[in-house]
Amino acid sequence: MDPPPRFYRMTWPLVLLAAHHFGWMLREASSVRIRESLRRAGQDYTLTPAQFFAGKPLAAALVALVLGSMMAWIGQNPWTFGLAGTTFGFYWPEMWLRDMAKSRNMRILKGTSFFLDIVTPCSIIHTIGMCYPIDVVFVDREARIVRVFPQVRAGHIRFVPDARAVLELTAGTAVRHGLAPGVRLAQMADAVA
Repeated sequence: MDPPPRFYRMTWPLVLLAAHHFGWMLREASSVRIRESLRRAGQDYTLTPAQFFAGKPLAAALVALVLGSMMAWIGQNPWTFGLAGTTFGFYWPEMWLRDMAKSRNMRILKGTSFFLDIVTPCSIIHTIGMCYPIDVVFVDREARIVRVFPQVRAGHIRFVPDARAVLELTAGTAVRHGLAPGVRLAQMADAVA
């Protein structure tokens, strides 16, 4: 279970107070969007949308105060840096939530077993927009491996005309399981028929 960020734990009474008094400002559409983001990040059991929303102005005020004070201490204009701190602090919880979702997705992806990987009925794939390399295994109608492309990086296209389906595996899985052209995958026979 992922704990809420340290900021929310340290300012919890203020977050609850702000959520109680200013939760009405959160529109329904924003509440649904925040709830979905919290669910993707695995935080839907620790924070409500109103609490997450209340943390944003608190983070903005805290970062502005700290940054403005530091700049005043070294003789710079505290208002300019305070304004920059306010902007950064307001979006800081959003950035944390996005990073938590990415981290959680990578842990889930690394934990999937070999036969739970993606089987796509096609003969061409692309890795445009992917963030990590994958192994690509093309199979024919009899579930026999036609071609293996290990460690395909993002932004590439792979095409095998006589393939019926494609296995998209986490990088290194094909070598680890000895997948090579000619090997028949009996477990996939029904899926590609």
